[in-house]
Amino acid sequence: MYFAMPRTRKFTNGKHLRDMVQHCPRVFYYRRASYKPDGHRKDYWVFARRATLHNLGDVAIVLSKKRRNDGPKGVKIIVTNLTEASAGEVLSIYARRWGVEVTIKELKSGLHLARCK
Repeated sequence: MYFAMPRTRKFTNGKHLRDMVQHCPRVFYYRRASYKPDGHRKDYWVFARRATLHNLGDVAIVLSKKRRNDGPKGVKIIVTNLTEASAGEVLSIYARRWGVEVTIKELKSGLHLARCK
């Protein structure tokens, strides 16, 4: 399972994800290729690590940003319970999932399917 995570989520030691994002130096990020569903390559700067989150257990966390010099506000936090997945695999799968999320949002807002019961 893959999902984006809010910055207010806590580790088991009580620290927040936002602290990791805020204080992770630029030199820890490395370039990783991600392939979109149409086959095009997109490069991201990523930092990956395993951690234990409160109420979730052991997870792999990938911090991703489009440009190396982007600040902490430009960082996307992706969390998966597949701890053995590489950062490139996480980004590729999340890119495929994102298309589905956008489609569902358009169906709900454009066709007002959210109000149907």
